[in-house]
This record gives sequence, structure tokens and C-alpha cells, in this order.
Amino acid sequence: MSGISGCLHKILQRYNFIAPFFTLAKSFSYYYNIVSRSVWLLQDVIGLALSGIGSYGDLDNSQQVVAVIDEDLCINCGKCYMTCNDCGYQAISFDAQTHLPHVTEDCTGCTLCFSVCPVIG
Repeated sequence: MSGISGCLHKILQRYNFIAPFFTLAKSFSYYYNIVSRSVWLLQDVIGLALSGIGSYGDLDNSQQVVAVIDEDLCINCGKCYMTCNDCGYQAISFDAQTHLPHVTEDCTGCTLCFSVCPVIG
């Protein structure tokens, strides 16, 4: 997965934007026999996602959280810093002396740093 598609995937996942498509897929199982692996026709799927398109203001930001880095568990690999700087919001700074990452107020809670962190938990 490329950096851009990875970022987009995390943003869509964070705001539950893709949830309507799962409901849509369930409704297809009623019309199409999944066991026989029927193929959908192009005419059947054109325009089905239009009801799920909206503006940024329609997204629910009430559960937005920011990253927290546990300095005791951190192995100082810098993956969170590199990921956030490359395809995130440049919200993690890296201390040159301690080699510990620090989350700034620019963090949006996209969870990119979490997804690349090799530390479990």
C-alpha cells in the first residue's frame, strides 16, 4: 500500500466513512447469490455510493483523540516520526538527544503512528 493510499485509508477508517458500503454490500447479498459467486453488472453498481458522499462538516469529530507515546515502552525506532512526517500532519517531533518522539498539538488522531509502531500494546 502506498503512503498516500495508506493515509487515505486511515482517514476513512477513522471517520467511519466506509461503513455505509458494508451495509450496501449486505443488501447486495439479498439480490445476488454469493454462494454461486455471481458477478455484479456495471449498471447495478453505478451511483450506489452517492448517498454516502458528504462534506467534511458532516463527519463526527466528537470522538477524536490524539496520540500518546509511552516513553517506557518506546524502542526509539523513529517509525512514528517518519510516518507522520511523510504522509501525516507533521505532528511528531523527535528529540535529538533522547531519541524519543513527542506529539505536538497538531495531532489529529489519524492513528498512522499507531499502525507502524512495532511495540505491542
